[in-house]
Amino acid sequence: MGENLKDYRAQSPIAYAAQMKTPTLIMHDTGDARVTITQGYSLYHASRTTACPSSSSPTRGRPFSGDPVRAMDVDRRWVEWMDQYLK
Repeated sequence: MGENLKDYRAQSPIAYAAQMKTPTLIMHDTGDARVTITQGYSLYHASRTTACPSSSSPTRGRPFSGDPVRAMDVDRRWVEWMDQYLK
């Protein structure tokens, strides 16, 4: 089991948070059972300690779940983020 945990940790973004330099938008689903909201917040806070421009944007439900309002909201957040950092 220890070997699996070591592999999992090596593949986790949080393991590299101290090296983050690229502006990062962390969009996470409050209902995701595999990647919990607390993991998203952990990555956000870890990236903030390195002065990496980052933003946490929790959503409720999957953005492509058939809800056009939610999909538009997610798209708007992505476009605003890209507009800010790709100039």
